[in-house]
Amino acid sequence: MVIKKVPAAKRLHYFTGQLLVDDDFTAEQDYHVGGSRRHASTLHTWGVIAGLDVVQQGEHEIGVTAGTAIDASGRQIVLQSGERLAVEPAATLTAYVVVSAAEGAEDVDRSTEEENYTRTTEYTVLQIGPDAPALDGSVVQLAKLQLDASGRIASIDTSVRRSAGSLIAPASVGNPHLADGTVTLPKLHATLRSGWIRMPFKPSFFDESGAGAKSFLIGVTKARCDAQGAKGTMAIPVPAGANRLKTFVLAGMRNSGQLNIELWRCGWNNKKNQADAEQLLPADKTKIRGAPFNLRVPIDKPLDSETNAVAVYVEAVGESEINLVAAEFEWSV
Repeated sequence: MVIKKVPAAKRLHYFTGQLLVDDDFTAEQDYHVGGSRRHASTLHTWGVIAGLDVVQQGEHEIGVTAGTAIDASGRQIVLQSGERLAVEPAATLTAYVVVSAAEGAEDVDRSTEEENYTRTTEYTVLQIGPDAPALDGSVVQLAKLQLDASGRIASIDTSVRRSAGSLIAPASVGNPHLADGTVTLPKLHATLRSGWIRMPFKPSFFDESGAGAKSFLIGVTKARCDAQGAKGTMAIPVPAGANRLKTFVLAGMRNSGQLNIELWRCGWNNKKNQADAEQLLPADKTKIRGAPFNLRVPIDKPLDSETNAVAVYVEAVGESEINLVAAEFEWSV
């Protein structure tokens, strides 16, 4: 076994009769201040913790509410009460509101031969300037101001502000660590609130008129028809809870004539207590000519998460082969 002790830090140890000098008290403060900053900078990401909201107070003035932030070095930035700041005209018509930490010596003491001070004051520095702030965490951006030609505040963009967070190791949070109701739909990233249903085209027989329309020939990976054409319809499964259809895709290898396409939102309308049927494809996307083809159409239509279904109808005029039907659904908030 190999053991190696590496010094990490020294903290003060006191005993009766000990003579203490200024270096001892400075070392005591450094120990606690350093520990606090290491905790903040290694277990958290820098940004606004609470408050520090930027609000307009007049044509040339903003207010910043009380609040707290931390910078990349782990320093706490505390604004004890709200402050108002004048906004000066900027040539770029854009101004950035940032907050940072600073400190300085205060309370001069002349009781010794050398002039000294008895306090170190920690400052919160509010600044409005025309230059975009550094993104290294030395300052925390609170807002971006848009000014008009006269220097008046036209708008305040708070989407640029960064919120502090926690650094979590992969797979370190499991069910035992989460309270009931902790993870809700609005908290999920947009990429986790949408997904694709992908299927080979497997249409059912279609004959609303009773005239005996020809059906597609169904294979493992495709549906096809000869030069006489065919008609078919199939349901597109809607994932549980999905309430918006984002995109529709139809793709295939052959199309000697023309494909006529209809995409329907169907099912039931609870509000009107009647059947629901709406064609979702734009008029210029209902016909496909040439092959191979890959029709991709943005839909972005709402679905009732309980009663709406989706179906596609395809009429092939001429020989065709269809290989894919796909739809992107979303769980919107």
